[in-house]
Amino acid sequence: MQLTFIDYNLLRLQNNTLLISDCGATKITSKRLHAALIELKATGKKSIDTDELNQIFTNNKLPTKNTKHFLESVINLKAAPDNPYYEKTIILHDWPVKGELEAIASQELNAEHAFFYNDNALIEESKNGAKFIKIINMQYDYSRIKNLYFKLLRLAPASAISVSYLTGKIFHVGQPYINELGNPCHFCIIDRQLNYEQRNPSRNSWTALMRFCHDQNIASPSQQLNLLQRNLAAGAILRKISLHTEYDVGRRFQDNAVSTTSVDLDTGTLTEEIVSHWHSCDCLRT
Repeated sequence: MQLTFIDYNLLRLQNNTLLISDCGATKITSKRLHAALIELKATGKKSIDTDELNQIFTNNKLPTKNTKHFLESVINLKAAPDNPYYEKTIILHDWPVKGELEAIASQELNAEHAFFYNDNALIEESKNGAKFIKIINMQYDYSRIKNLYFKLLRLAPASAISVSYLTGKIFHVGQPYINELGNPCHFCIIDRQLNYEQRNPSRNSWTALMRFCHDQNIASPSQQLNLLQRNLAAGAILRKISLHTEYDVGRRFQDNAVSTTSVDLDTGTLTEEIVSHWHSCDCLRT
């Protein structure tokens, strides 16, 4: 059986050790337990097989039952779910630096994931089972994205679909559309903005640009981002993916599970927004 636990740190004091985790601070007086905790942390993982954990206890001559009970309270040691709902995360993107997003994801995502670079390959992969589908657009092509998005809704009703996109120096990580919940989709935001822009032209330069590109059936251009800005965007994307696909990243609430996250790439300011349905959106008729 696989067990999970939260991250922790050990502070070596003069006569004992202080274990610090999200569960609080705990004094460790046993040298054997201290050694076992160091060995567990050295695995570099957030989950461990029961036999492997028992071997760590044996190596340090610790009682298995009592030690497990103690770790349950200080590092939230518990059994991992046997079958996560989303079998796999599949990511389609046009990231500006080749291989950069993949390298970051390999370090930050523990759940199974795969990257795709064309729409047809993503569609084929999405057909079987429940997937967490992530579409990342640095250049926003409205017609292409909408066609792909609603095709995926029809072909993969058990999956969740989230779109990330750039508006000037603000990067948005869209809320996942989950068919069973019937929550607002990506185009509840976009089509509402386009509709308002058509009726009442605003001073929002990106909305006006998107409206123009939509009318001309071309992709909206994106600004060139530096390394720090790309990392801020990547971090926001992977944080949202982890929230839905991994079991050790904290509690889920409606406010963080189905909200849109926006990151100001100049200041690093992060905001969350709950999106409402747009009455004319196609998701209400699928």
